[in-house]
Amino acid sequence: MPRRVLQFIAAVWLGMASADAQLTVIDHIKHLTPDEAAKGPAVEVEAQVVHLHPRRVGIFLFDGRLGIFVYLPEVASRYENLRVGSIVRIKGTATPGGFAPDIRATEVEVVGWSPVPEPRKFFEFEVYLPNLNLDCEWVKVWGRLVGASVLEDFNRILLELEIHEGKCSIQLPYTPDGMDRAAALMYQRVEFPAVAGTVFNRHRQMTGRTFYVNSFDDFTVYLEDFQQQDWDVRPIEQLLWAGANFQKALHTRGTVAQVGRNEVYLRGDQMSLKAVMVDSTRLQPGDHVDLFGFIWPQPISPAFRARTAKVIEKRDPPEALAIDLSGPLDPDWNYALVETETILVDIGQSFDMSPFASGTVYGPANSGRIGMVCRSGGRVFDVRLPEGFAGGGDLKPGAHLRLTAICNLMANRDPRWSHFVDGVWLEVLQPGGIEVVMPAPWWTVRRLVWAAGMALGALLFSFLWNLMLHKTVARQTETIGKQIEHESVLHERQRIARELHDTLEQGLAGMALQLQSSAKQLEIDPNRGKEALRLAQGMLKHCRYESRNSILDLRGGLLEKMDLPAALRESIRPLAEECGAELEVEVAGVPRRLRQFAERQLLHIAKEAATNAARHATPHRIRVEIEYLPGALRLEVVDDGTGFAVDRLAKAERFGLQGMRERANRLHGMLGIESSIGAGTTIRVDLASTEEWELEG
Repeated sequence: MPRRVLQFIAAVWLGMASADAQLTVIDHIKHLTPDEAAKGPAVEVEAQVVHLHPRRVGIFLFDGRLGIFVYLPEVASRYENLRVGSIVRIKGTATPGGFAPDIRATEVEVVGWSPVPEPRKFFEFEVYLPNLNLDCEWVKVWGRLVGASVLEDFNRILLELEIHEGKCSIQLPYTPDGMDRAAALMYQRVEFPAVAGTVFNRHRQMTGRTFYVNSFDDFTVYLEDFQQQDWDVRPIEQLLWAGANFQKALHTRGTVAQVGRNEVYLRGDQMSLKAVMVDSTRLQPGDHVDLFGFIWPQPISPAFRARTAKVIEKRDPPEALAIDLSGPLDPDWNYALVETETILVDIGQSFDMSPFASGTVYGPANSGRIGMVCRSGGRVFDVRLPEGFAGGGDLKPGAHLRLTAICNLMANRDPRWSHFVDGVWLEVLQPGGIEVVMPAPWWTVRRLVWAAGMALGALLFSFLWNLMLHKTVARQTETIGKQIEHESVLHERQRIARELHDTLEQGLAGMALQLQSSAKQLEIDPNRGKEALRLAQGMLKHCRYESRNSILDLRGGLLEKMDLPAALRESIRPLAEECGAELEVEVAGVPRRLRQFAERQLLHIAKEAATNAARHATPHRIRVEIEYLPGALRLEVVDDGTGFAVDRLAKAERFGLQGMRERANRLHGMLGIESSIGAGTTIRVDLASTEEWELEG
């Protein structure tokens, strides 16, 4: 029966026999469920220490079959005598652990010491085997070391190990010479005893494997890898040809194009090669070198892990290949030193969160460095800058750059018979590999957004301001309109009062006096009394005419609808038609509007003249002429009627002429009358200055 089956049956039997007793067997503890372990059952075990935590917070125990991790009590100074090989008796409680149950000790007693047992062989398939018994087991591991770094926060050295096609990490206690000793082992196949640890997540799922090694002295190197003499020498373009064994050491040659911290980039006859090594600082661009090491398979083209590098001769440094990253990507560009022009999209701090950048870092882990995002045509890609490069200056988004860098191509993950390149990133290894061809324009996207936002804000503010101003103006206009309307009404009332006072009231007062005089004349001389009555009748007729004009003005006169020449034509036409006369209205000069008061007086003068002609002179033609002069005005009403003797008019017939004269006086004008019997009549009004009556604006 297999050993594992016997162990399982024994664990089950021991668990049934001691369900209510202390747990004394590691196997039984490790097979507790998380819920059972969370109850903290008491444990007491005796086993051997195979690894100590550098800070003595815990130890790994091994009982000859299985291993387990033990948390030591807080007072670690009491356990200075603990060392690898110590036999200890542990009392405490079980805890669920992160992957498998472990022990939290309350008492630790060292009962002896003996050499650690020979570990069992660790198999390749166990790298990702989530087995409880394998966790914390004492095993012997075989693989190739490919990376090293320092975990300063944990006081440990971290190595990277390749086991066939899998990768694991190795943790060792930190020593000052640890990195030098790691360098001596780099890229070699080694064998070593270790505690097999399990990397897990918060859901108790296995995510990887790590090994805990006590010292660099525990590593044994397979020297047969380097004892042969007939090593293959393969050109760069023939690496990993059919039949090649990437686990077998060989030579390859090329000319150094660029040197990084722990890698060199070689130019071959047809393609380029990336070679990682412990120390590349002694090589210079132009060195034609012979590398000895192992092929490192990569998605686009192989890389190389060099144990040694020998300079064969000095040559001119290879020139950078001029490439255009906006078009198709050529697989031969991989690892080549290239020169390309691009546009900077962004620049800032980038971090390699893995201890091993692409599995090749040799040195401190998690070092921050400046990185860029660039664009060529429609392709956007990353650019890694040299360590310690601070950026600044003209390196701003939008700048046109010329980069001299190492080209790294990325392959599509779709399964194909041949690879398909669909991505690229560049690595600038020297500060001189960045040249600003054209500085970034001042109008960046951020500034454009800010400007657009400010313009939009200003537009919105202007719109709101105009809206508020419009409302304010509307309110003020309404208020002013009401004030003007009120003042206009008051003004119109005052005007009507003046006209009634100047015309109707005075006329009635004069007529009353005339009637009083007529009554006295009738008693003395009837003939003279009749003449006085006719005079009173004329005065009454004049008052009626003036009253009628005032009423028409109140109802809204023609001047509110049209200009003066049109109003003259409209008001005199009925009079001309009444007497059968031909009407002519002539305008000279450039017509302009005057204040309504002035135009109304002129209209009444012309209408009174036309009325007198139509009713008393039987004219054949009535001509009205208005002449607009600069700063002055002349109005004439001419008829070809019977005319009259101006000095022989009866008093009753003079009221019309007197009214016209009064209206002319109101305008500070002169009224002229020319007439004779049989020769017609001309009524003329001259305004020497119209400044007082001109409309503003």
